[in-house]
Amino acid sequence: MNLKNFFYRIKYILHNKKLFKNRVINSDNKILIEFNAYATSHIPLSYFSNILSKKENAKIVAIYNDFLITRDLDLNFLDKLKWRAGSLFKINYFGIYNSFDTKEFLIPIIDLTLEKKARVIYKNLKKKLLNKSDVLKIKINNVYVGDLIYDTYLKRYKKKTIELNKDFYIFFKNFIKLFCYWENYITLNSIKSVVGHHAVYSYSIPLRIAINKDIPTYAINCMEVFRLNKQRYIKNLDHLDYKKKFNQLSKSIQKKFLNEAKLKIYNRIKGKVSSNEGMDYVTRSSLQNNNDNERVLPKNNKIKILITTHDFFDAVHAFGDLIFPDFYEWILFMAKKSKNSKYEWYIKTHPSYSGKIAINQRISAQIVNDIIKDYPSLKLLPNNISHKKLVSEGINCVITCFGNVAIEYPNFNIPVITCALKNPYVAFNFNIHAKSKTNFNKILNHLDKTKFKIKKKEIYAYYAMKVINQNRNFIIENHDKMIKFVGGYDGQFTPKLYNYWLEKFNQNKHLKLTKKIEKFIESKEYTISRY
Repeated sequence: MNLKNFFYRIKYILHNKKLFKNRVINSDNKILIEFNAYATSHIPLSYFSNILSKKENAKIVAIYNDFLITRDLDLNFLDKLKWRAGSLFKINYFGIYNSFDTKEFLIPIIDLTLEKKARVIYKNLKKKLLNKSDVLKIKINNVYVGDLIYDTYLKRYKKKTIELNKDFYIFFKNFIKLFCYWENYITLNSIKSVVGHHAVYSYSIPLRIAINKDIPTYAINCMEVFRLNKQRYIKNLDHLDYKKKFNQLSKSIQKKFLNEAKLKIYNRIKGKVSSNEGMDYVTRSSLQNNNDNERVLPKNNKIKILITTHDFFDAVHAFGDLIFPDFYEWILFMAKKSKNSKYEWYIKTHPSYSGKIAINQRISAQIVNDIIKDYPSLKLLPNNISHKKLVSEGINCVITCFGNVAIEYPNFNIPVITCALKNPYVAFNFNIHAKSKTNFNKILNHLDKTKFKIKKKEIYAYYAMKVINQNRNFIIENHDKMIKFVGGYDGQFTPKLYNYWLEKFNQNKHLKLTKKIEKFIESKEYTISRY
């Protein structure tokens, strides 16, 4: 860490110590919060944990939750010593958590009793795994974890898909051990709330267990706040309510929203980028005009289909089930479909981003390259080519699981087929939503005979609820300004964010934010919105 960041951290610690005064708690009640290195979660965590602690007369316990996703399950002597020293002397991020009154630091340790329990569960579950799709059905003691197992394995080992081999089963056994630890701990202790940063991967094991036990459970960061439940155990499913909630707004607010959304979409199509629209990792719009005049697509009357890819191992099931087990199987299906097809098939990976996203992009691009070697009928387009250029050259249909293209191409009257059952746009009618692999195949087979009318008002209504009504600025008042201040997307996870927060802080904002969070907790709402 450089000297400036060290200084920002110290300033933030001193600030918190004044704000969140050390309280004596005469109770065994506990609030579990995720221990991590992200500044973007520390600020909302400090408020949520203290509000919940006061409400429940409970002490704040920070739990280490990186096992299996970033490191192996076993702890050696040195690991245990580092954790003990950090929690005792409040070194590094322990100091941040201590500054907002965290009383205890907990790291999972698997004893022989848990090993034995996990062995029995593993033996029973393994017999049921006949193929990779069976992994997605896994429940442990009635807690659904199949998606967590699937996505954690892909992410940790940078795999394009799951193979039921020795490596997977070693991982699976360790996952069950970790589950048994958290289930045992949460059962034996008086847990009043669980607050996490993530709601995916193995990070979410304690959250899922808490949800199953009807313990209030939250997933938060500086942009988003979600109260998870048995029906919505993942984040970002508020889009399922967008249409209904839009229709509940007064006619004057609806009109205002539609006009604002229309302008924002116009700017987006013109190639402008705003982090307030949920794309703070994007530094260059894929809708900007290309300068070259050379054609990429041939001039003919064939239907031209574009597949826009996703990162093969980045929270594949973040919105729930796809119509395929994963992105690899999805693309492989279309690659096979492209052979001897009456259509022309094209595939495009994401434009090149900087920072930590770039590493996964390179691996994902290589997987695509390997697929098209076996299926030359699927043509790879340059990843930096503008979607505007593809529109002008005659792309007729686009396929995604839940990508941003689903809202962009319909503005040009080009249909988009989505392949995720709870994708962000599923409540609206400006896309074709495939409901199963069979249904998807049928849609593709009759694409040349299908006429699809796109309702632009539906696009504006969706965008209004996603961008205008969703309160991404409830903690950081202007997300665009913050991203510029910290030097881009990656900067928000560093102590630079503490500096931005402290520069904008005042007592009035503190009281307003506290009341807002208290109101949200009492409301039982799934997320915070403007109306």
